[in-house]
Amino acid sequence: MNFSIQHTSVSLLMNENAAPDVRVDVETILNKLV
Repeated sequence: MNFSIQHTSVSLLMNENAAPDVRVDVETILNKLV
């Protein structure tokens, strides 16, 4: 479970880790946003 909180907006992303690449892709996208 990843939490991304920025100012007054809150985002919750749930992932079952079906494929290890999914977690890496999500982390990469979130790191680019922050």
